[in-house]
Amino acid sequence: MPAHPTAGHYGPGPHGLLAFLAAHDRGDGIRFDQLPDGRWHAGDGEEGFTADSTDFRRLAAAHLADVGDFNDSPVRITPAGRNHVQAGLTPRSAAPNGSP
Repeated sequence: MPAHPTAGHYGPGPHGLLAFLAAHDRGDGIRFDQLPDGRWHAGDGEEGFTADSTDFRRLAAAHLADVGDFNDSPVRITPAGRNHVQAGLTPRSAAPNGSP
């Protein structure tokens, strides 16, 4: 495993969040609102995305997203995160030996 694991090493949650950030972050970041069940949501309808706190922490630990102070800051995709998405990496292809 690389020194800084990619989102794919963590499964589909962080990968989906990274793809959402790549599609919607135009430099100002994306604001997420906390839901009553403790998850976080941004956007509306089919364009929205809901994620667990662990998804954000895993992307931040892999340097693929900047979550700021996590509560009041917008979440931004990093250049490394954008490169990860542009490379077409998926949870399966990014994991060692093709394992999920």
